[in-house]
Amino acid sequence: MSVTIKKRRVRLTEIARDIGLDWPIITYAISSNSNPAVSKKKRKKKVTKHDMKMFLMLDPPTTTAQMKKIGIVHGKPYVYTPENVKKAKDEIIKHLTPLRPKSPLLGPLELRVNWLFDKGKRHKHLEWRVTKPDTDNLEKLLKDCMTELGFWEDDAQVVKEYVDKIWSNDPVGIAIEIIELDKFKEVGFDEC
Repeated sequence: MSVTIKKRRVRLTEIARDIGLDWPIITYAISSNSNPAVSKKKRKKKVTKHDMKMFLMLDPPTTTAQMKKIGIVHGKPYVYTPENVKKAKDEIIKHLTPLRPKSPLLGPLELRVNWLFDKGKRHKHLEWRVTKPDTDNLEKLLKDCMTELGFWEDDAQVVKEYVDKIWSNDPVGIAIEIIELDKFKEVGFDEC
């Protein structure tokens, strides 16, 4: 591994710590909650859960899935996707494709996403991005891409979400964490 790559990984880990991520920024990791001490026979019966963490090193798109256009052909209106939205979707899919799971995640899921935009000269590192695009529109584009690639069967499986968007000097990209949840929400007495 070259010195440049090592320095870059150390820097990414420092940035992850700065923005409050509890995991180092890495290209891709998947961890299984299964217990290796359990025999193979028992392990086959038990459904293992997977938590996926990934970082897409790209300039996050500022165009979203909501930016559809209406055209008229032969006096009839039709809806189409503009070229810049197609390019943004293609870019996300290109980065997600090698990271997709072998089979779709099942059951309820939690999705955590950090959008890290290049701060440029006008903003400070780790300053909240309070300008467009809206987080819900960004998430829609990302979830559509992840559904298309088979990360899950349907994005309706995402029952819990955390999303933020901030300015960053380095790295810029999209930090994604997917957590498989239990079928039932654990409710404490204070949440009733």
